[in-house]
Amino acid sequence: MKWLKIIITALVLSLISTHYLEEILLPGVVSLKHKLFGEQIFSSALNGCEVLKGNGDFDWVHPATLALTVYDETQIILNKDEVIFPEVLPNYRNTHNGEDILCVADVLIEQSITQVVNGQQVRYFKYFNDKPIYKLYSPWVSGLAQSFTGQVMLASYLKTGNVAYLEYARELGRFLSLNIKDGGPLLIQDEDRYWYSEYASDDISIPEVLNGHLLALDFLYWLKVYDSSNVWNSLFQKGIKAVVRDIGEYVGISWSYYDKQHNYANGKYHRFHIRQLERYKQFDDTNAVENAQFKMKMQLYVPFGVIERVINQPSKLLLFLIFSFFTIYFFVCIIWLKIKGKN
Repeated sequence: MKWLKIIITALVLSLISTHYLEEILLPGVVSLKHKLFGEQIFSSALNGCEVLKGNGDFDWVHPATLALTVYDETQIILNKDEVIFPEVLPNYRNTHNGEDILCVADVLIEQSITQVVNGQQVRYFKYFNDKPIYKLYSPWVSGLAQSFTGQVMLASYLKTGNVAYLEYARELGRFLSLNIKDGGPLLIQDEDRYWYSEYASDDISIPEVLNGHLLALDFLYWLKVYDSSNVWNSLFQKGIKAVVRDIGEYVGISWSYYDKQHNYANGKYHRFHIRQLERYKQFDDTNAVENAQFKMKMQLYVPFGVIERVINQPSKLLLFLIFSFFTIYFFVCIIWLKIKGKN
């Protein structure tokens, strides 16, 4: 009976600790994983722009990761020193180097693919890594990649006044408007609602990832602010309508879903959803987005989400955290009982 109590106590405490501390501990766990099992495909993008520029040793550089290395600088420029549209992502690197963002923009241009579709030139990036969870294999395209890189182009245009950067941003925006059947990332739900897919391919069932769609909307928001074309506002509004209609499908009983296939968000992405919806509820007069965000906030207060995930869809990282906490609490309980017994 004593050992059963220790096991139950350690398990309960480990579930509670994982629920509240997962987002904080996740970067360290991922870093440890990379050290043990090797660098991931995005790692070369973190080496710095000057290392990558003109370096033929890098056949492909992860575009979103490279854009995120100057994320803070990009948002400062786009917001023009006042919070127009507050960002929700953490910084990858605190560069604050005025020339660095231009270097990143130039490397991205080198890495981009140019194509003429229906008489208009578009620019885009392909991913050359696999996503087995969606049965998605290299190469494929992503609305998220176009969003991050497009914001770098817009910020470079604002910094330099060089309209070439603005045209690059427009070309990336045009690619966002291409249907998946035509090789783009756009899933047309109906004539008034568009979904910009993070994982886009005509060969798979599109998972409709929530954070990826909202991040694509970020780029369209800035395009409509800094470019006079009405097409960006139309694409943005249609994307908002899709969120308003579908947001309820991402709110589970005790946790949020990463996609429409009901893969669970981890602790980082659940909190990311909350921050994103805080920003986007201003565009919804039905209160659907605000209600979904409120439910997600409430789910943070009690650790039922981690229990639901362990039962229905345990990930290796989640189980690693729970096991690590369990081991710590198990030995703490034993030590405490020994000390108590001596007294």
